[in-house]
Amino acid sequence: GEHVYGKSRPFLVVCWMPDFQYLNLPELFSAIYIAQQSGRIRTMVQQSDAIVLSSHAALEDFRRIVGPELTVPVTVLPFVSQPTIASTSESPEARRSRLRERYGVTGRFFYLPNQFWRHKNHIVVFEAVRLAKGQGIGITLVCTGNLKDYRSGDDSYANEVARFIAANRLEGNVSILGSIDYADVLQLMDDCIAVINPSRFEGWSSTVEEAKSLGKRLILSDIPVHREQAPTRATYFRLDDVTELARILIENWNNPTDVDVIAERRQAQQALEQRTLEFARGYTKVILDLWHRRRCS
Repeated sequence: GEHVYGKSRPFLVVCWMPDFQYLNLPELFSAIYIAQQSGRIRTMVQQSDAIVLSSHAALEDFRRIVGPELTVPVTVLPFVSQPTIASTSESPEARRSRLRERYGVTGRFFYLPNQFWRHKNHIVVFEAVRLAKGQGIGITLVCTGNLKDYRSGDDSYANEVARFIAANRLEGNVSILGSIDYADVLQLMDDCIAVINPSRFEGWSSTVEEAKSLGKRLILSDIPVHREQAPTRATYFRLDDVTELARILIENWNNPTDVDVIAERRQAQQALEQRTLEFARGYTKVILDLWHRRRCS
């Protein structure tokens, strides 16, 4: 949270990208965890002067938890990612050469930069790559992200993913790099054909927001929050629909668009500046409204 000090006591504005997975995917959590999380949120509301949430989808979940006890003002204020591709004297060819040496990434590729948590749904993308390969189309996919799922505390899901890749002989198509430097994440994002997020649930996807800020093409699961983020260069597929996703991947692989990269980046930068200003105005309004309420009370 952020504290803005008044004469009597500080305001407490609680801002977060909420972890409401347990409401939408309860099978991934224990009953104890679900009860603890809901109790924590209710306590937070009781102690806060205002709540800021990252999306309208999160607001709906939030209302399900708090119900009629919700008496503090709630504002939906999506965060805005500020990715910056390193400004160096390196040419694009030199950067790609460095990434090839460091990670073995060569040629054209799709990029899936999600943590290896079960709800992130990597398998549907691997299934789509397998279908494409069966049609004679050798798609390349690069994946990065933490290999340990915080819920189980182990890498059982990552191991499951690795077994799927081996069983379907996709080692030449799918590269899993694990956690890498953030600068390299952004460089891979910048170089890829499209960023993919197949997730079953997001609070407000940071990968989508970063790609949107860079002006990248996206391929997204059709969940409400992805629609709410509304990147202009997005294609959506029905959640878990392997056939539809395979078709989208094949189309993008076989028919790369001749976009003006410099113009796309310039437009994305202009949009980023506007979204950042809107965020700043929104957050300032939250604080000023609280200040006014305090003075009038």
